[in-house]
Amino acid sequence: MKKVELKQKTRSLVKNVARKSKVKNHTWVESDSGVLDIEITHRNFDVEMDPSEFKKILQIIKWMDTPFFFSRGRLAWYIFENPPTIKNLQNSLISAKIKGVGGFNPVSDAKNRDSIYDKQSNKPFQPTSKPLISFATYPHIGFDDTGQFQVVFGNVAPIGGILHKNATNEYVASEHLLKNNVPSIVPLIVTKYPKLSFERSVMGTVVCISPSLYPLRLSEIQFGAALRRGENPIKDLYYDQIRESLDVSGSPDTEETRLETLSKLATQIGKAIHNFSLSGLYRYSAELPNFEFDIKNASVVLTDLDSTQFLKNIDPQLQGLQVLRDFASMMYHFISKFSTPLALGHYSISKLLEYNPIKNLMIGYFPNIDPSLFDQITSKLWKAYIPYFMLLNKHKESIHDEKFDQGQRRSYKMDHDLFFILVMNLIYPIFINSDVGIQYRIGFNQDELYHNSVQYLKRRSDYFDYLLK
Repeated sequence: MKKVELKQKTRSLVKNVARKSKVKNHTWVESDSGVLDIEITHRNFDVEMDPSEFKKILQIIKWMDTPFFFSRGRLAWYIFENPPTIKNLQNSLISAKIKGVGGFNPVSDAKNRDSIYDKQSNKPFQPTSKPLISFATYPHIGFDDTGQFQVVFGNVAPIGGILHKNATNEYVASEHLLKNNVPSIVPLIVTKYPKLSFERSVMGTVVCISPSLYPLRLSEIQFGAALRRGENPIKDLYYDQIRESLDVSGSPDTEETRLETLSKLATQIGKAIHNFSLSGLYRYSAELPNFEFDIKNASVVLTDLDSTQFLKNIDPQLQGLQVLRDFASMMYHFISKFSTPLALGHYSISKLLEYNPIKNLMIGYFPNIDPSLFDQITSKLWKAYIPYFMLLNKHKESIHDEKFDQGQRRSYKMDHDLFFILVMNLIYPIFINSDVGIQYRIGFNQDELYHNSVQYLKRRSDYFDYLLK
């Protein structure tokens, strides 16, 4: 699409959204729920905005007006009629991202995904005190107090809601990132629901300002709408705008164009996670569904920060390990998502190796290192992943037809803990001499890290040695 045509199409869409925003934001569907009491606990007074718009957001949080959910999940959306401003901040401020205000579980979005509620409906629902079990039961790799690898599980969250302390995490983390010049959503307010609690903790909401017209994430390019052009004009336009801002030409329908786009985004993501860690934060799931994009500034934007923590609050001996784990998480999520159900059949081994976007992650994260040093490392990581990539693609039809249940499909996925540990061991010599590694030292030398890895992996250590050496 020519740039002039794209700009005209963008202006037309924005005008259409602005004209319908009142309907979209407030009367999209009716809810059977009553008004909720709230208490504002945090507010960013650097944000200058129309008082009537602020009032509308509070009405949504209270359920005086029904929240608008663009898609399945707990993320409500409000498009500003008069966008706010912040002095000396270049971020685009277009929409309000409201988390914890409730949930939406339509039938149309449920295929190949974990359940988030016991019933499906085209009506949104208020935050509940019911536990969201499906995500909390998925194991992660972490550390004990001595730095040894161990299996950990995420905290259980309330369906449709968020704990006030987690809402505060997102507000404080985004505020901290912006002060350190790391591209992030902009915090606006945190509220409590005084009469709602989950596991003896009060619930609440967090509202942050997004650079996006709609709550779309970079995952649309890797395993979303970019693979199914023509189904959703808003998502098609989103992909077109990102490609234009990154100066990517070529047909949007081809694997080559997607991979060129993803490679350029990967360089930015690597830099963003490097700066995230250098600023003193850890625990961020750096997968593409957790990145927005600022079209105007051609920049990736960190979002979903409610699990983020400060490194200064943990033992110094664990700080470097947590930073290294965040790096491994970034690498794992980027490579593994080429075999999500919707991505199956859309990527080839030859093109993945040719464009090698995980190398771009490393280029962004280690800007002062010779990129040729990453070739051998990424080659080993692709060899670890490709057997699972081929196995899942072999069963593409059964997965798409949902003949495989969630457990069976997950059993075919790459061992995430083994991959994390492989990344950490491979990258160790480069990491310890980088600016992040110097600031946050790892409490083990390379031999000790390897020994801890073998102790944890046990019977899988032979395969680990094969991949490592």
